[in-house]
Amino acid sequence: MTMKCPGQDQRFWEPGDIFEAACPNCGDSIEFWKDEAQAKCPSCGEIIANPKLDMGCAKWCKFADECLGRNAGEQSKVLCNKFIEELRELAAGDKEYISSCLAILKHAQKILLNEGGQPLVVKAAAIFCQTEDIEVIRGILDKHAVENECIEAVCGIVGALKAGQAGDSLEFEIVSDAFKLARKAGQGQVVQFSTETGKRISDSL
Repeated sequence: MTMKCPGQDQRFWEPGDIFEAACPNCGDSIEFWKDEAQAKCPSCGEIIANPKLDMGCAKWCKFADECLGRNAGEQSKVLCNKFIEELRELAAGDKEYISSCLAILKHAQKILLNEGGQPLVVKAAAIFCQTEDIEVIRGILDKHAVENECIEAVCGIVGALKAGQAGDSLEFEIVSDAFKLARKAGQGQVVQFSTETGKRISDSL
C-alpha cells in the first residue's frame, strides 16, 4: 500500500487550504491549492510560485525534492513571492509604494541574471530596501525560516542603502543599481552605476 503524505491528503485539509493570491506581475487573482508549488496566472500567463507553500516538512523529509519538484532556484522564487505578500501587507494598500518596490525587484532580477550573486539575498533586499524598520525585515525573514547568514546580509544591504554608505558585496551593488534604475526611470536622474548590466539598462531607459 502506498502511503500518501498527510499534507497532500485532502481528507485533512481545511477551508483556507485552497485560496487566492494576487499575481505579483499583473495583480490579478490566482487560485492556489496549498500543495501546489506554482500556478499559471490566467491573465498574464506568468508562472507564479505558491506564496503560502509550507516548506516545513522539506527541512527533514528525504522525499521533499521529489514531492515538491523544486530546486534551489524554485525555493528562492517561492520565498520571493511570500516576501511580496508580506510587502503588500506592510504597505497597507499603498499602490505607489508597492509599485516602486516591485520595480526595484524587477531591475535587480535582470542584473542578477548577468552579474551573478546570491538570488535570495538580492531579491529580499530589493523587495524590502524601502522598508523603514530593519527589525521588521529581520522578523519577516526569520518567520519564513531564512538562514541567519542570509538575514544578516539582507539587513546589512538595506541598512547601508538607508545610511547612504557603500556596501562591500556584489549583492549590495546589484540592489543599489536596481534602486537607482527605478528612481531614474521615474525622475530622469543622472546617476553612477556599479555593475555593467546596470549601466546598460540605464542607457536604454
